Amino acid sequence: MQEGTIELGTDICPPAAFRESEFYLDFLKRHRPFYFQCGIVLQNSQNTFGALSCLRETGQENFGQNHLQFLSQLSGHLRHALKLHRRMLDCQQALKTAMDALGRFDAGLILVRADGRVFIANAVAEEILRSGHGLKSEAGILTCTDQKQKDRFLKLLKTACNPHLDTVAGGSIVLDSGKNHLFVTVFPHTGKSSFAAPLAEIVVTDPKAVLKSREQSLKTLFGLTPAEASVAMLIAKGYQPKEIAQIREKEWNTVRSQLRQVFAKTGANNQIKLMKLISQLPGEA
Repeated sequence: MQEGTIELGTDICPPAAFRESEFYLDFLKRHRPFYFQCGIVLQNSQNTFGALSCLRETGQENFGQNHLQFLSQLSGHLRHALKLHRRMLDCQQALKTAMDALGRFDAGLILVRADGRVFIANAVAEEILRSGHGLKSEAGILTCTDQKQKDRFLKLLKTACNPHLDTVAGGSIVLDSGKNHLFVTVFPHTGKSSFAAPLAEIVVTDPKAVLKSREQSLKTLFGLTPAEASVAMLIAKGYQPKEIAQIREKEWNTVRSQLRQVFAKTGANNQIKLMKLISQLPGEA
């Protein structure tokens, strides 16, 4: 059925045939005796199908032409609502994917407004905020735990969010909570944004935090097994596959098979490209 099709269930399937169908006898009748239906096809394209069905029980009257006319009047609104809903789901999935990627960095990344309201924070930043050492979030507002440093931090935010500055403004501050030090860099968000208010990007680094290794990044980002990640890191250090087999005390065919998997998962189809990819990953070698 094409988009916009509006039909009565009794026109699609005769009542006598419907009463004998497995769907009605084995499912619908047992759970709730819905019998009459009218519906509209809202989307049927690109392997995506969406429809709205209205149901009535056996003891009620069948739907009529007035109901089909009502659905026809709503058709444009319903189809637009479904497309809007799918766009929202796509945006949510894109945001989740972006946050998953940001969460793999060792630094905390926060997107805020001039008044300190947090829009986005990656997993590392959220952990830092929960600890309350140096930075914290109060009712969604980013602030310093040390009142003496609070004014300077807010000044950096307002400067970075000033849309009238001719030059890119930013600055850094070291926050000392007594238990820990945080290196905080604030700079303007220059990318496109749907928010009316100017935004600032904040990078928070904890010097005492254990940095992820590039080997760990390979496992996290590309799903490499520990053995495959080990082979990849040895390739990055300049070893040839036969040398790697000797180092790891494995059969040559085993290492060659693991290297094939590394190429397939990372998209780097030769050793040179793999070395370049690993050199660009965050983390320690």
